[in-house]
Amino acid sequence: MKLIQILMMLMLSYSTINAQVFSIAKDWNLLGATEEINNLSVFNSACVEEIFTYTKDKKWKTYPKDKTLTSLKKAQGFWAYAKSACNIDTKSSTTDDGILDITNIILTKKSQNCADYVRKYGSSVKDIKEGKNFTGIFEIYTKDNKCIFKSNSIPNHDFNDNSARFATKVSTQSIEMEITSSPSFASKITYLALGENGIMLNGVKLDILPAGCYGVGDGKIGCHDISTPWRYDPMSPKASFGTDKHNAHTQPSGTYHYHGSPEALFDKSSNIESPIIGFAIDGFPIFGSFFMKNGKVEKATSSYKLKSGERQSINGVNPTGSYDGTFRDDYEYVNGLGDLDECNGMNVNGVYGYYVTDTFPWAINCYKGNAPEAKRPRPKGGSRR
Repeated sequence: MKLIQILMMLMLSYSTINAQVFSIAKDWNLLGATEEINNLSVFNSACVEEIFTYTKDKKWKTYPKDKTLTSLKKAQGFWAYAKSACNIDTKSSTTDDGILDITNIILTKKSQNCADYVRKYGSSVKDIKEGKNFTGIFEIYTKDNKCIFKSNSIPNHDFNDNSARFATKVSTQSIEMEITSSPSFASKITYLALGENGIMLNGVKLDILPAGCYGVGDGKIGCHDISTPWRYDPMSPKASFGTDKHNAHTQPSGTYHYHGSPEALFDKSSNIESPIIGFAIDGFPIFGSFFMKNGKVEKATSSYKLKSGERQSINGVNPTGSYDGTFRDDYEYVNGLGDLDECNGMNVNGVYGYYVTDTFPWAINCYKGNAPEAKRPRPKGGSRR
């Protein structure tokens, strides 16, 4: 019997696999075919009811759903009986050396445990302006209740488009970040500090704060005192930080990094709940922009707004002008104004996470969990009201 005929029989509702009869329930799908599903790691999901292959001797072979299918080769063809709501990725592919190609991938997983993303990843992308090809290398593994993220800082999408004005050329790096796989709430919030605030699931750092403040050097670099007022907001077009369409640019070292939403990694349509796209350094996940509210998918909104009137002096420094978003100090937090708290996060269905937003503070503004910056002074910007 041809494989396609067997598939049709299965999808009609019943089939015998290893002498076991089962019914494909209303909200469950049969996913398969070598050219469609190449990411074996998705079959470790709790969403999957059964995994099986059709062997050369015309017999079905089943696998336990909690087994890592490293021995299953693409050429065999394999099938997953999975709940449709699981949003299993059927577009990524795995190379012979076990590296998952995530070039331009749209993420779907929602597991808040970073350990569930353990594996090696790769991508093939282009620096558009320079006309140079890059290979992204990214790996996640666990050690002592921590997830270790190792990356060369090359994203999984093309970068440096014609809208960008990078001060230095992008170059491969060697970064390593340790993040707890068991985050917990701290007794008080922790404020941002200069340096990485998290990492996206394509190996690129989220680095919110720029080293640029009004009246310090040229305003773009050199402002390393976190208490200095009037720090620029690199996401503001008025600040002219030269970011590309992915809200990223380079550090003097050539490190590509995000200052806000990567404008990639998740589906931006308004009817799809966003997956996890990264992890903050306190271990809590970073989601895309959409969440489920009262049975409806909505875009998360920030609780920060621009202050009204003219800028007032802070510590004797005043760039003058109206509060227009050029500086982080132009904003204030208003409890309950939007969906998100002062850190740009919220709890949805028992899972706390940060959300990327279209407005300030764009991604993360502080940490709810225990973060390495705990002993550092509070940065200026985004005051409370």
